[in-house]
Amino acid sequence: MGRLCTICTHPKREQIDTALLLHAESYRRIATQYRLTEASMRRHAEIHLRLSWEQSKELHAMLSAENLLDKLGQWHERMEQQYAHADEAGNIAGTVATARTGIQAIESYAKIGPLSDIEQRLAALEADKPNGDDE
Repeated sequence: MGRLCTICTHPKREQIDTALLLHAESYRRIATQYRLTEASMRRHAEIHLRLSWEQSKELHAMLSAENLLDKLGQWHERMEQQYAHADEAGNIAGTVATARTGIQAIESYAKIGPLSDIEQRLAALEADKPNGDDE
């Protein structure tokens, strides 16, 4: 008989699953936070979380695009505050690190936000356009 998944049986599984789905942090950082291994995080995400995601309507509702956009908005506000604080203190490394994190949040927003649908439509139109056509 196979071993039980340490994350499936973890008392904070819901928080771990949410962290894995949001993927705002690396597997290693999430694993460290919950005193688990990076390998168990990856295995759980690839096998069990994907199955749970496909089967769970509650999880879909919890992580709806609107909810994610709200969380990204909150994250962006926090990064703006951290950036201003680091900039005022003359902390160049902190300013750069916070700016990078802010950019990643904006990129995540763009992937699931209203512009993503427009980008998908434009890509489809570009794919249908014959080569060399400048219309």
